[in-house]
Amino acid sequence: MLVISFSSMAPPEIEFDDEYVSEAQVFSNKRINVCLTRSNYLLWKQVVLTIRGLGLEGYPGGSITVPAKLVRNRAGEQVVNPLYLQFVKQDSSLASWILSILSSNILPQLVGSESTHAVWSVVTKSFSTLFTTNIMNLHCRLCSLKKGAQSMQDFTMNVKETCDK
Repeated sequence: MLVISFSSMAPPEIEFDDEYVSEAQVFSNKRINVCLTRSNYLLWKQVVLTIRGLGLEGYPGGSITVPAKLVRNRAGEQVVNPLYLQFVKQDSSLASWILSILSSNILPQLVGSESTHAVWSVVTKSFSTLFTTNIMNLHCRLCSLKKGAQSMQDFTMNVKETCDK
């Protein structure tokens, strides 16, 4: 079981005297016991609930605006934007967490993905076509199921297993 902590994207209080005065951070422990394999994408995709619960849904979808890397302080000097540093920290943590809940045979497809959005896009693209094909196969399997000599309990369990998949 995996335990990971995330800090929220609550905007830090910024004092532009070259000093980062304080940063509001909230930590939550999230346990995920489903590792993405080639056959459980639908079940695994429920990690979206964890991501949403942490208020981070803008990262995978790419809808969150990346803060400017440099800003001017009160003295007019260009300095690294603390909001940008917080964004990179949060994005890297979430991307790392997502990578940690993928099976080792899927990870090679994600080499070079350096953001949560990039990781999520590759996973979604890779599995959405497989997912559609699997749905069609399962639908055909469900239509062809017959009770035959099975007990009613065994037959309904087969139907339920197919529906769950």
